[in-house]
Amino acid sequence: KLYQASPSNIVGPSLMTSDITQLNSGVCRVVQPLYEMLSDKEKRCFSDMLKLLPQDQLLSLKDTVTNRAIDVRSRNDAIRAIVSYSETPEQLLRRRKIKRDLLFQYLARNNVIIPPTAEKADLIRRVLEFWGIEVATKVQWEDEEENRQPVKLKGEIQLLAEQFCTWFFNLLNSHHPLHKSAPVEGWGPQHFWADTQLKMEYHTPDLHREQYEGAELVSQRLLAIVQNDLLIFNPNIAADGVKGKKDPHGLVAVLVCGTVHRQEKCLGVFEQCFCLVSDPNKQNNYKIKSTNLRIRGKEVMGIPRLEAGSDELLPITA
Repeated sequence: KLYQASPSNIVGPSLMTSDITQLNSGVCRVVQPLYEMLSDKEKRCFSDMLKLLPQDQLLSLKDTVTNRAIDVRSRNDAIRAIVSYSETPEQLLRRRKIKRDLLFQYLARNNVIIPPTAEKADLIRRVLEFWGIEVATKVQWEDEEENRQPVKLKGEIQLLAEQFCTWFFNLLNSHHPLHKSAPVEGWGPQHFWADTQLKMEYHTPDLHREQYEGAELVSQRLLAIVQNDLLIFNPNIAADGVKGKKDPHGLVAVLVCGTVHRQEKCLGVFEQCFCLVSDPNKQNNYKIKSTNLRIRGKEVMGIPRLEAGSDELLPITA
């Protein structure tokens, strides 16, 4: 394949002079290196993943891999250059320009379910397993992502919101007919106030709305989403996927987002809001006063996160 290159940057640390033949027209031809690099299968797998990168990020990654030694004419040329001059799958996956969002998006497109909170090293391992590449489980890969923000201590309400969502979705998902283990005991109307309300929206792509009232009906309809509709919720239990707020009267609102799956297919994303009120007759444990659920069928472009201004979706003011 021909690549446009300037005479001043034909050869760099990533390219050996034996790999390039200079032509009179100022165009260079890249030939196969004499040493073993990615296999044909690995190149095909990476090519599929790299197609998800935006143009600017793809070209930036190409510059990093080739040390700016090759100027390409198209996206396909850039992808070819990247896979041709990467030595191992792990080396390429660990690069800073291969973000967690890209790995998560790639796995979701290929119907591989993994928690949105998974670290980059876990996502890399899952990608390699999906490709059928042996993973060295004892190897601790260095995190080459940008420096993370300092860990902030979570407030009491944020911790409550994350713990509630973990409990709720683990309990609900356990009743899926294809769940690997027996359902977790405890699902039922006892977790809802008698006058609780459920509002649901499906965008698939037409808009469908449903509304239910009463602890028994709300409990049964939510359970039917998993048991009958065969959906699995994969919430993002992290600060960017869960928000909690409490008003002066003790009402707690929880907003959560994540992905929705049916069997091994990722269908889209969801957002769900809960209003929780403590029950003095149940040792002040919280019960669900109301909940709104919105499911949107769409291609997952990365880890689902609550957008800026999502506090406005919470039905209370602190």
